[in-house]
Amino acid sequence: MCAAHSRTVACLLASLALPAMAADPLFGAESLTSQQLVDLVLERNPNLEALRAAVAEAASRVEPAGALDDPMLSYTLAPRTIGAGERYQQGIDLSQEIPWPGTLGLREGVARSEAAAAGQDLADLRLEIIAAVQAGFAEWYYVHRALAINEANRDLLIELRNVAETQYAAGRATQQDVIQTELEHARLLDEALALKREQRSVQAQLNGLLNRAPGEYLAPPGHLAPPAPPPDLQALQQIAVENHPELKGLQAQLEASRSRVELAEKDFYPDFRLMTGYSSLWDEEEKRFTVGVSINVPWNRSKYQALKDAAQADTMQTQWELADRRAQLLAALARARAEAVESMEVIALHHDLLVPLVQDNLNAAEADYRAGAGDFLDVITAENQKLMTELRLARAQADYVRRLAELKRWTGGKWPMGYTRVNEGNIDD
Repeated sequence: MCAAHSRTVACLLASLALPAMAADPLFGAESLTSQQLVDLVLERNPNLEALRAAVAEAASRVEPAGALDDPMLSYTLAPRTIGAGERYQQGIDLSQEIPWPGTLGLREGVARSEAAAAGQDLADLRLEIIAAVQAGFAEWYYVHRALAINEANRDLLIELRNVAETQYAAGRATQQDVIQTELEHARLLDEALALKREQRSVQAQLNGLLNRAPGEYLAPPGHLAPPAPPPDLQALQQIAVENHPELKGLQAQLEASRSRVELAEKDFYPDFRLMTGYSSLWDEEEKRFTVGVSINVPWNRSKYQALKDAAQADTMQTQWELADRRAQLLAALARARAEAVESMEVIALHHDLLVPLVQDNLNAAEADYRAGAGDFLDVITAENQKLMTELRLARAQADYVRRLAELKRWTGGKWPMGYTRVNEGNIDD
């Protein structure tokens, strides 16, 4: 299994080696949403199933941990008495170990806390997978949008080439203008090839998460809803501290460590063994039935003190790990929120200002060129500016989806009460 806090999409993909499921709800779909991907991956992910089994295994250990050891039954026989008299001589003994009061409850508490920690590991992995799926969906959206922008700009260049050819035929332009459009068109074709390669790579990643063959059909992504501001940082931090499964898992481990310290203190006290038996070796009937008790003597107190010191040190280590992880999580949350806000601002800037400006700039450059008052290089430059601005907008939209998913991961998958309008993918999510 991948190491905690360092799992990546590639690591998750490496674990998905089960055969694809027969019923494929994505077959023939016209569009794809992030919620569809999340639901299917959570249903099919073997890592989650493995952790669910681990949680069940840990939960099954709670009851045995708080139970007494099995009683011991022994039987003895004097073999030389067989056939030597009226009956052969034999003995039966029954004993039961009883730990010092409170020991069984502490053992059960340790097992219960460990089971709770295993459950939080499962919840943490679920959050991580959801964030990875939504990040993959964001890339799926970007590569489709980039290909559409590339195709639209290639169509635009074909129109500009026709303009250049008309101007050249009329003697108002040079042949170099026509060649420049061909060069720019070829450059966009080369970029399209790179984007298609990236599309196949993202498709393989998503299909891997879905437990499908790498080349299986995936529908294009649906439209993204307009971005909404993320919740207040202070509210998010409070939710994260109270709900994040990683912190709750460490808290459960801390409770288990504290119970182990109390168990170590019980080692200073004796355990008991209750015994009863019957032996026919005694001639007198009243001596044959016996009852008794024995205790261990915890004589070497330095040994038990060392064990208690070790348990206390483990508790202290877990406390510091919890404090450190809380600080790291809050820092990651603040960074994710700042990045989501940045993406939202970049989207607004490009959508409301830059995209209209570069379109107006291109229209003006083309009009000047048609009128013979402008340079064709200005037209090509304006076309490049339009292309890059549209790509930056698409990149910001994909980044917003990815960063918002990461932000929700650090809050433990929860938003503040009353906060209902958050774009985590598609309009129909």
